[in-house]
Amino acid sequence: MHKHSPPSYLSFLLRLYRVHEEGKPGWRVFLEEPISGEQYRFNDLESLFEFLRRATATHGEGKSYDSDEGEVHCGGHDSDDW
Repeated sequence: MHKHSPPSYLSFLLRLYRVHEEGKPGWRVFLEEPISGEQYRFNDLESLFEFLRRATATHGEGKSYDSDEGEVHCGGHDSDDW
């Protein structure tokens, strides 16, 4: 029997929203996995980068990338309201 290996890539839809909080510019990030519809929201770019580090470190190992501080996991398709 032929064993399937995991895909050698990850795919996400990325949306960046410019925000100003307490007079400081920043970004809010919306990330979606197009096949599963899983959605993630991040309060800053550093949280997004950490998520991507975890996702690429665990990709192909059967591990999930859990939510962390600065990140909101939204499950299936949600509204785009922050």
